[in-house]
Amino acid sequence: MTEENNSLLQETDSEITTETTETVAKPENIPDEFWDTESNSIKSDTLLEAYNQESKKALGLRQKLSEKGSVKPPKETSEYAYDESINDIVGSDSNSLQLLKESALKSGLSKDQFKNLTDNLIPAMSEAGLIHKTLTKEEEQEEFVQFQKEEIAKLGDGGDKILQNINNWGNSLLSKGTFSEDDLSHFKNMVIESKDIVVFNKLMSLTGEKSIPLDTNNSSPSIDRTEIESIMATDEYQNPINPKYKETHNRVEAMFSKLSK
Repeated sequence: MTEENNSLLQETDSEITTETTETVAKPENIPDEFWDTESNSIKSDTLLEAYNQESKKALGLRQKLSEKGSVKPPKETSEYAYDESINDIVGSDSNSLQLLKESALKSGLSKDQFKNLTDNLIPAMSEAGLIHKTLTKEEEQEEFVQFQKEEIAKLGDGGDKILQNINNWGNSLLSKGTFSEDDLSHFKNMVIESKDIVVFNKLMSLTGEKSIPLDTNNSSPSIDRTEIESIMATDEYQNPINPKYKETHNRVEAMFSKLSK
C-alpha cells in the first residue's frame, strides 16, 4: 500500500470518528439527570419514572378539585345553600332566591360560588334598599298603620279628625248612591298620604261639604336632636337585616326635615 493510500485511510477514519462523536453528544434540552455520560445515551428508565411521578401528581390534583366540587355545578337547585341570616332579609320562601338559584344553575355556578355570591350580594342589596323581606299580612298591616300615623302627623294637630271627616264624606256618597262599594274602597285607598288628604279636604269644601281647616302652624309636638339620636342608636336603624330598617330610616329623615323647619 502506498503512502498516498495510507494517508487517505487515516483522513477517512478521522472523519468517521468526528461524525460518531457529534451524533452521541447530549442534546441541550435534555437535563443532566436523564443523560448517561458513560454510554452517551438517554437514561430511559429514569425518564420514564419521572414521567410516571408527574402523571400521578396531575391525577391527584384533578381528584382534589373534583372532590371539592369547586369546578362543577350541582344537579339541582335544591343543592344550593346560603347563610341562614339571608332568610331574615328576604324570607326562606322568597321567589327571588329561587330565581337566583335557577340562574346560577344555568350559568354553571358551583355550590361554593353560589354561597359566596349570595352571602355577599343579598345583604349589600338590602342595605342599598334594592330588596325587601316578604312580609306577612300582619306585618304589612303594622307597617301601613305606622305609615299612616306618620302621614297624619304631618298635618299637625287634628290631622286624624281631617282624615275621619273625609272618610265620612265618602260613606255619605255611598249612602246617597253616588258611590258603589268598589268606589268607596278606591276612594279610601286614595286618601293615605298627607298630600292626598290635603287635596281631598279642599275638594270637600268646593262641593259645599264642611271641611276641617288645616293646622298651617303645624303645632305637632316639637322634636329635638336627642330624640332622633336615640332612634338612630337602635337596632332597627343600624341593622340592615332588621325588618323595620327602611321604615326607621324614613322616620328619622322625616324628623330631621321637621327639625330644620
